[in-house]
Amino acid sequence: MLYDPRWDYRNALTVKNLIAWLETQDPDTKYDYCNPSTCLVAKFLYCMGASRIILIGSEIPCDIHSAVHAVDAKDWTYGKALKRLRREHAA
Repeated sequence: MLYDPRWDYRNALTVKNLIAWLETQDPDTKYDYCNPSTCLVAKFLYCMGASRIILIGSEIPCDIHSAVHAVDAKDWTYGKALKRLRREHAA
């Protein structure tokens, strides 16, 4: 069977797509940055159709990684991640 690029859910992982998705989510929703199957990026990819996700940091593009990571766990909410993404990627 030949490879089909649609099988690679990571193609959906762009700043633009992540911002658009976060804008539709409850800003108070929490995520666990330290858990590779329930972090913000994993939750986004589940919504994009991935069925099983275990991510390591090097698989997340740097421009997204820096925005979803926050030193303090109280900042691990969709709303705060959205603010960080917008701030870091303002045009």
